[in-house]
Amino acid sequence: MKSVVFLPLKRTSHSEALIKEATKDTRWGPTTAELNQLSRLSNHPRDLGLITKELSRKLRSKSPIQIHKALSIVLYMLQTSSSEFVSWLTMNQYSIRTLREYQIDTRRKHVEDAQLAFNIRNKASEILRLLENRELLRQKRQEFITFREEMKLPTPRSSLDMPSRSSFTGERNCKSLEINRADLFRELDACSSSSDEERERRGSMLSNILELEEEVNHFEPRSTRT
Repeated sequence: MKSVVFLPLKRTSHSEALIKEATKDTRWGPTTAELNQLSRLSNHPRDLGLITKELSRKLRSKSPIQIHKALSIVLYMLQTSSSEFVSWLTMNQYSIRTLREYQIDTRRKHVEDAQLAFNIRNKASEILRLLENRELLRQKRQEFITFREEMKLPTPRSSLDMPSRSSFTGERNCKSLEINRADLFRELDACSSSSDEERERRGSMLSNILELEEEVNHFEPRSTRT
């Protein structure tokens, strides 16, 4: 009689579940909370390996939605995550270069997908622009670090507050961007007594961060928004 061998079940790690949730084939997302967590996780080699492996796969996806989500995450992490992620992206930028000419056959798809293809080309071009201009990339990364420190918000190097796995299958945290914005504006108002130069500098950094977060969170073609 043959003995039955029970193989251990493979458990999905937090980072693997997170990146799959952030790049799934739905119009919504990734959320600000997901982007921030992915950025922090990039400081851990094992998590970084899982994240970049999934990003590589989604950048080659047949779904334009998944491609756009992957590019959104790459653009955000390029400016906010670990230097190891930047090194990985530099070595694998060929996968981004091919997307600068991305096209969708709108005769077989919805016309709105033409806008999504345009967004993919633009985002790929912006990523490459930052990779090719190291001084601009350094400036963007430093602005983000300085802004997070001054606003007393979590930075990519802060301790991780891991949510339960159920958070990836339940209701999504759709208010994360609004909560962050409220904190940012309160801090900015608190600086009203500062010099004009200081207020202008903080206002500029605030505008850059909010623009980055809005860009990666709202990618639907205009015709689909309500």
